[in-house]
Amino acid sequence: MEREEQLGQSVQDVDLIVDTDVGLDDMAALVMLTTSPRSPRLRLVTTVHGVCAAPVAAPLAQRLLLGLGVSALVVRGATCPSSSEHAELPGWVEKHRAKLEKVSEVLELPELPEELSKELSKPSDCQTASTALLELDIKGVTLLALGPLTNVAAAAKANLSKFREVVGKIIVAGDNTKANPFNFRLDPVALDVVLNSGVPIQMVGTCCRPDAKELEGRLEKSLNHPMLLKILEQHPLSLVQDPVTAAYFLAPEIFTVAPVEVHGSSCPISVMEAKDLDVTAYAELLKTCFAR
Repeated sequence: MEREEQLGQSVQDVDLIVDTDVGLDDMAALVMLTTSPRSPRLRLVTTVHGVCAAPVAAPLAQRLLLGLGVSALVVRGATCPSSSEHAELPGWVEKHRAKLEKVSEVLELPELPEELSKELSKPSDCQTASTALLELDIKGVTLLALGPLTNVAAAAKANLSKFREVVGKIIVAGDNTKANPFNFRLDPVALDVVLNSGVPIQMVGTCCRPDAKELEGRLEKSLNHPMLLKILEQHPLSLVQDPVTAAYFLAPEIFTVAPVEVHGSSCPISVMEAKDLDVTAYAELLKTCFAR
């Protein structure tokens, strides 16, 4: 069987929800998910506070999907953490946000229809996103969380039994390291709720990120997807960040995983954590998505 046929074959006909703070690496991950030879059914994209300012996030995500020719519901989500006790945003976030304000023009994304633009620009909160998630008429969906877990926690708290019915597993961009990952640090209260939700959790953290120079050498300038190339011009490290978490969804076999215990509010919780990535296989996956 050819490598392209092997990669991602396990996600055929799988429903997917993406919860994202719409950074440039998140956008690269969305492009990757929608251009994969065996793309999942993208049922819902919810936006959450983080590297993209709330008024920008949902319209930007929708314009990106329209530019990719993908029809998926985009819903505004949380604009702030579950609790006021959270770490302040590091200085680099402001620079990133300034870049995101202009990125739609750089990427030449289509304008939104007027009514849709008005809808996505309305004030939002985590309940907006959690209601959309819980109202999906599907069971066992995979939820790919690329930002803080505020929306996800709100859905679990709103109706835990329904949440467990709709969501079959959660793949989280974060890990169990002492480094206190960015997404977890922005809303530790939400992380605790999600850990205790009873839904299987798989973490993909920084230990799986390949060296950028090594990855570049393996790709040998073989990527030619125009939107991805523009994203990489704006943020050259995009492919070693959230697309790695998307790769775990598309091709979990290229990772080494192991069970670990993380501490929730009441007792240790066992989750699966990606410990290592086959960089050669990851480069091949990127080629199947972007070298076309």
